[in-house]
Amino acid sequence: MRKLIFMFLFYFCGFISSAMIPPSDSLLLKTNGLDYIFIYNDLCYKVVKKDHQNFLILNDTINIAPIKNIETYHYNVLDSCLYFLQYNRGAHIVSKLDLVKGKLNNIYELHGFFGAFHNNSLLFYKDVQETKLYMFDFFRQKEVLVKDFKDLIQPGACFFKVITMPETSKVLVITCIEEMGDAFDFRYFVYDLDKKEIKRITYKQNFDFSIGFNDDYDYNTGKLFLSKYVLDHSFSIVDSVCRSYGNKLGVAIKNDKIYTFYETIIDLKDKFDLNIKALIKRNIDYELEKHYYNIYMNEVLSKNEIELLDFKQLNLIKAMIYAKHGYSFSSDKYYYAYFEMYEFYSTLIYNLKGAKIENVENLLTPNDRVNLKIVESYLQK
Repeated sequence: MRKLIFMFLFYFCGFISSAMIPPSDSLLLKTNGLDYIFIYNDLCYKVVKKDHQNFLILNDTINIAPIKNIETYHYNVLDSCLYFLQYNRGAHIVSKLDLVKGKLNNIYELHGFFGAFHNNSLLFYKDVQETKLYMFDFFRQKEVLVKDFKDLIQPGACFFKVITMPETSKVLVITCIEEMGDAFDFRYFVYDLDKKEIKRITYKQNFDFSIGFNDDYDYNTGKLFLSKYVLDHSFSIVDSVCRSYGNKLGVAIKNDKIYTFYETIIDLKDKFDLNIKALIKRNIDYELEKHYYNIYMNEVLSKNEIELLDFKQLNLIKAMIYAKHGYSFSSDKYYYAYFEMYEFYSTLIYNLKGAKIENVENLLTPNDRVNLKIVESYLQK
């Protein structure tokens, strides 16, 4: 009996005691009227709605410019400048905000369909039935044809998505056939923008992990779905893992590192109250997503991979073991807000209808316990 009590205290209290001291600016309360936020070192730009108009304001006092319907879920940062989309009268406007000088310019009017930002360029196609992929270079201010997929895709097919492959010269292009609002016969291509090489890949349920994701905005719900498209190292498989979602409401840049702000909640009762929200600063971490998936699928974690993680990542891995069972994180709003963006956790919490799970000891699997020991061993080093 003593042994059982000790084990309970080790797992339950151990989680609380070593918990997690996230950066002080990782979780912010959303103020009324705030639509978007850009933080560059100590400069804070906000898009604030006043009298039915949006204004870009620096440090809450300096009015930079009025701004149209901004789409900050599509943005890119280059050389201390933020490139993003505004929507105005049926056209997308590519705007450039100098984050140091506070100068805003519109540099390109896109009459077509957004594909993806990639390095110093914007990928797009001009018509729903278009088979040509184009690129606009921010620096050269020039539009060029990237690739015509006409001979590669099935007759009647169109572009479905264009997905950036971070830190590579490759993009994932997905095509499909659309009829009466339905999409089917999806095909996947990896195109190397530098080498001008293309490879068709296959869709499978079992996969290994590497890189690639897409931000998929749902205009009906106002949600941003972060569907992680995952390829193996030979780019031969594509799939998605533990899906997360949340309105993307800005970006923070600190010492050349870029983080994204997402809207979330810190209590279930706030879920449907538009005025009570929080902003959480996070990035998609491919190593963490890999471990999250393995934890969710009740796999034992690899010690060789876990030992490479930093303190914050280890705490998130530990929290994930509890989160998959619906742990309430009552004493730590950061982790509640973080995992509430994941579909599996949000669904669990919602189905509890306000009830809180403060103890998941009896829900932990044998592999969960093994994984907790592994993570704890590195947290204590």
